[in-house]
Parts: sequence; C-alpha cells; structure tokens
Amino acid sequence: MKKDNKDRKIYLIRHGEPEVPAFGRFFYSATDYPLSHDGRIEAGQTAEWLGEQCLSCATVVSSPLKRSRQTAEYIADRIGTSVITDERFREISCGEWEGLTFDEVMERYPDEFASRGKALASYKIPGGESFFEAGARFGEALAEICNRYDGDIIIVAHAGVIRGYLLGCDVIDDLDDLFSIPMPYAGITILNNGKPEKVGFKPLHFLNETQIQRIYRKWEVPDHIIRHMKGVADYQDKLLDRLEEKGIRYDRDALRKAALLHDIRRLYPDHAEEAGTFVREWGYPEVASLIANHHSACSYEIVEENETSSCGNGERLLHAEDILFYADKRVREDRVVSVAERFEASRGNCTTPEAVEKHALLYNRSVEIEKRIEEILKGEI
Repeated sequence: MKKDNKDRKIYLIRHGEPEVPAFGRFFYSATDYPLSHDGRIEAGQTAEWLGEQCLSCATVVSSPLKRSRQTAEYIADRIGTSVITDERFREISCGEWEGLTFDEVMERYPDEFASRGKALASYKIPGGESFFEAGARFGEALAEICNRYDGDIIIVAHAGVIRGYLLGCDVIDDLDDLFSIPMPYAGITILNNGKPEKVGFKPLHFLNETQIQRIYRKWEVPDHIIRHMKGVADYQDKLLDRLEEKGIRYDRDALRKAALLHDIRRLYPDHAEEAGTFVREWGYPEVASLIANHHSACSYEIVEENETSSCGNGERLLHAEDILFYADKRVREDRVVSVAERFEASRGNCTTPEAVEKHALLYNRSVEIEKRIEEILKGEI
C-alpha cells in the first residue's frame, strides 16, 4: 500500500560547475561537459548537506548529461542509494545555437536574438525549445516520478529547465525576468507540498575562504580592495566582540562574509547593489542583502523585543547593515581611522552637487550610528 506522501519534500539541484571552454558566454545544452575540479567540490558540498537532512530513503533522479549525473552520483553515494536517469530532465535545447557564443548568435541570427530578448520565457530557439516548453517537460516528468516513488525526491538537472519549471510556481512576477531566479552551481531549491519553500540557495558555510578567493580571482578584484575588505571584516569583528559583551548579537558569520565581499565591484557604478546581485546569484541571499543595503544602510529604529539583535524594552537598535556600513566607514583602505578622516579623504571625489549631498548624508549616517554604538558601549569605540 502506498504510504502518505503529503509531507514529503522535493529537492531540485542544479549540477556543479562544468568543465567548459574558456571563450566567454555561449549557448550549450546537449554538449556533454563533465564537472570541473571546482564543480566536483561543489557537488560534494551539496551532497554532504543533503545527507545531513536525513534523506537516506530519498529517490535520486538525474538528467543523463555528465555534469548532472556526476553531481547526482555524489549525492547518491552520500545518502546510500543509486541514481536513476531520465531524459526528460535534460537541459533546455539550444537547437541551432548550440556551441555558439552570444556574439556569434547576434551576428548570425540578429532578428531571432532580438526576439528572444523581448519574450525570453516563450521564445523558441530555432530547432530548440522555449523555457515554457522545457518547464512543461520537466513538470510532467516530475509528476510521474512522484507518483511512482514514495518519500522525498531529489532531481539533479540544469539551470534552464529548472527555471522553466519554476515559471509555473509563481516565484517571480514577470515571467520574462526568469534569470532573476537564482540558480547557482550545485544550488538547492526545495518544494514543500509542491510549492517552492526556498529557491536557488546554498548553505552559508559553503561560502568558505577558498570560494571567496575564487570570487576575487573571477572578478579580478585588485589587491588594495581585497586588503580594504579584510580590514573592514577584522574591525567589524572587534566591534561585534564589544557589542556581544553588552548582550547584542548579530549573525557574525554572514556579516564577516559580507565584509569580505562588499566591495568586489567597487570600481563600477552602483557597486553595492551590483555586488549584492552577484552574491545572490551565487546562492547566498543573507550575505547578498547585507552587501546590497550596506552603502545606504537603514537608520536604527524601534525594534520589537523578540526580533534579532534586540536589547529588549523597545530600545533603539542597529540593523546588521548598519554595522557593516559603519565598519566600512572606519577603514580607509586597510587602516582604521576616524569617521571624520575617512570622509575628509573621500570628499574630493564629489564632483557634482548630488554627490556632495549624498556624501553629507552618508557622513551624518555614520555619525548617527557611531553615537548609538557609543551609547550601547557606554564609552568611545
């Protein structure tokens, strides 16, 4: 007799990073790339996390392509089962564009490429599929798997086809904004009772020193910016030590990792928002939110007693973004300075009235935060 599966979970896993040619962005789906060295590490991390979720009875089903199947094998080995392959979980077909770079497609298929940009979800690549079609294929296969097997289900597949499936799950308002659905390598999406519980995430401990160094290399972050971010993280740690002595606690792990990544796009406009977007795409929404908001950090406000970092009795508290914001404003490159010195040094970069006004607002915010911290610590910082 089939047991009740109403409380079971479905885990949708994107494969780890594949070993692909290093010639820029290009279209690939059916080309059978294996996992890269880093992809194997990512697959192992996700397998370890899934094993910790008590999924020993889960069914593991994979796309037949190597990058997915190899990821699934890590998972199956960890939870003590075998891998079932199903052709219907393959990646969305790129048709005639398979193996072409974006520049080549724009040159050979200019009208088609423009049409794709106007209707991303429904556009069907010549000889290939649309995201809607691939998502429907995925959904039919998933429904059949759920009917056939009891217990939790783990599907290992690809970013495009998973996003296509999620279009029918109300995870975004604009269906053509499907690339805003985070889908990091070896990332996890959880469906609970058929509804998305958490989409495209990776546990925070995956973001370790090795991955942070990979991010620095990927984005070619200059050494002086890396030293600054390390200085901010170290100063912030000392500040958090003192706040903890007063009973005020934050998510130190998330804050340190945010400090180590907050300026990876410093040389670009809207660098905080852009860095936050990248980190969210990598699967770390908690860190991404801190980074995206730190440069215009919200002011402290009345916080309910049961909220994170509350002192109780409705006292005014600082948000985690404020802590990162303030630490950043106390470190000039890799040297701890006063708020006044930090802002005096940057004042000359303001070349428009708007920039001068924003500079003053940020300075006033820094002073406001500093005063509140001094109130909490009952002395100078």
